[in-house]
Amino acid sequence: MKKRKIGTAITIVFVSAIAATSGTLAWFSTVRSATINYNEAKISTTDSSLLVDYKSSLNTMATPTKQALTDTTIITIASPQVVTDVSGNGLNLYRPMWAQTSVSASSIQTIATSGAAGVADGYYIDFTVTFSRSSMDSSGMKVFLGPDTKIAPKNSATAEDAGIVKAVRMAVINYSDGSIDTGTPSLNFLYATEAVSDPKYIEADGARSAYGVAGYKVTSGVSLITGTLTQKYTIATAEAVAPAIADLFGIGPTDGVEDVTFRFFVEGEDPHAVDANLGGVFTIDLDIYTLSE
Repeated sequence: MKKRKIGTAITIVFVSAIAATSGTLAWFSTVRSATINYNEAKISTTDSSLLVDYKSSLNTMATPTKQALTDTTIITIASPQVVTDVSGNGLNLYRPMWAQTSVSASSIQTIATSGAAGVADGYYIDFTVTFSRSSMDSSGMKVFLGPDTKIAPKNSATAEDAGIVKAVRMAVINYSDGSIDTGTPSLNFLYATEAVSDPKYIEADGARSAYGVAGYKVTSGVSLITGTLTQKYTIATAEAVAPAIADLFGIGPTDGVEDVTFRFFVEGEDPHAVDANLGGVFTIDLDIYTLSE
C-alpha cells in the first residue's frame, strides 16, 4: 500500500537587476545580457523518513548553514550571483556572441556545466542536494515536486517581473549511479511556468548552423513540463504528472541515497527573453513530497 510522507520545501529567491534597453527579438537584443542576482536557497524538511543535505554547487557559494530544529532541518545556501541569458537543455548550455546585427553572431560560446565551483558564475544558478532515507528497507520511496513548486514574479503587478519568469527554465538532473561524483548526468525534465507555443533551444549539430555560426542548430518542439504541478497519493498517478526527481529504493549502505542537481537559467530562445522584460524580479519555490510503497 502506498502512503504519503510529509513533504519537503525548498525555497530559492532570485532578484534581477537588469539595465533597460529596447529590442524586438528573443534574446536581449542590445545589452545581450540579463543580470539576475541570486539571493539564497532554503531547504527544509519535516519528514523524518527523508533526509536532505547540501552537496555542492557550480557557483561560488557561501558555506551553507544547517540548523536542526524539532522535527525540522533547515539548510540555507546564500551568495550573491549574477546570471545571463543562455540556451540549452540544462545539461548543455550555449550563448551566442552577438555581432552588431540582431540576427547573427560571431561565434557561439559553450557554457561549462561541469568543473570546479565558479564555472556557473555569471551564467546560471546550480546546486546539488543529496536525498536519503533515515532507515533502509526493501520498500520503495520516490521524491516528487509538489503543487507549491513555482517560478513567480516578485511583484505580480510589475510587467517586467511577470514577463521574466516566463523565460526561466528549471532543469532537474539525475546521475546514472545516483552520485554526482561518479555517475553520468542525465536530464530528468525541463520545467517552465507556462506552455510555450514552440519551445526552442540551441544545441550542437555539425551539419547545421545557427545565427550564422556553423556547428549548431536551434531545436524546436522541445519537451517541457509546464504549469502548476499537483500532489498525488500514489506513485503511478504522481508519475503521470511529472517524473520522480529521486528514487530512494534500496537496503544497502549506498542504496536509498541519490544526488539531484537543480539548475535555473534564462532561456534566450524563449519569446519572453526580450528587452521589455529587463529588470524583472522573480522567486522560485520547490515543494517536495515523497510517496512510498
